[in-house]
Amino acid sequence: MLFMPFLSERQLKELEEEGISGIDLCGNCVVVSPDTFSVFRSGGKNRFPSSSAIKNIYRKNSSMVGRGFFVYPDFQTVQDIRATINQRNLLVDRWNKKPMSLSTVSKVLKTMVEDLIITRTETIRLLQPDKLLEKLRENYNPPAVKERIRLKIPGNNKSILKLLSEQSQQLELSLERKIRVC
Repeated sequence: MLFMPFLSERQLKELEEEGISGIDLCGNCVVVSPDTFSVFRSGGKNRFPSSSAIKNIYRKNSSMVGRGFFVYPDFQTVQDIRATINQRNLLVDRWNKKPMSLSTVSKVLKTMVEDLIITRTETIRLLQPDKLLEKLRENYNPPAVKERIRLKIPGNNKSILKLLSEQSQQLELSLERKIRVC
């Protein structure tokens, strides 16, 4: 008999095929008596989700927590940090992407405390901005350009640059001067 915190339906079927009985703490089970009977019960939700650490908190989405400390060097609560990050995230704000969870923010903060970059006493405060900046720089992974779009816009170079400048200000985006006008 195998005892686990959680067994998925796929895992239960695999146990049944091997003739092994198994039960989890969520009420899912397979009980096998060779050549006599078997009982199969699944559908119980996992009440023991993984709480593994984030591999690299200074890369990709989780790096937004560290970058938030350059906007505000101290916060009252973890919820304040999460709100700030999700408010500043264009993907959440404009394109309805999933906001960062409280557990992700908490895991990142735990690692930052271990790295002696922040402190969590009365407030959550940035201690070593230079070290944080260095970690973010070392782990920065530029986005991959998946496609380029060629556009033909009527007008001269000056009017096109003016239009792009106005749009970038309206969207609160920086405009790089790498625009090639053909």
